[in-house]
Amino acid sequence: MKAALFVQAGKPLEIEDVAPLPLGPQDVRVRITATSLCHTDVAVRAGQFDYGTPFIMGHEATGIVEEVGAAVSALKP
Repeated sequence: MKAALFVQAGKPLEIEDVAPLPLGPQDVRVRITATSLCHTDVAVRAGQFDYGTPFIMGHEATGIVEEVGAAVSALKP
């Protein structure tokens, strides 16, 4: 999957292929159909917050549930 990665303050985001982590029992895998950058993302890119690097930007998203962990009962693919 593609992700916008923050790698250094003040630098452009890098669009890269990333592999999703294995699904845990309480996880939900969502195919993102739309996302945006919010003020927090802009502040991280400016160096105002340190979440470590690389950091995937665009945490406000919408999409389609594709897979759920074994302990998830409220959502279905």
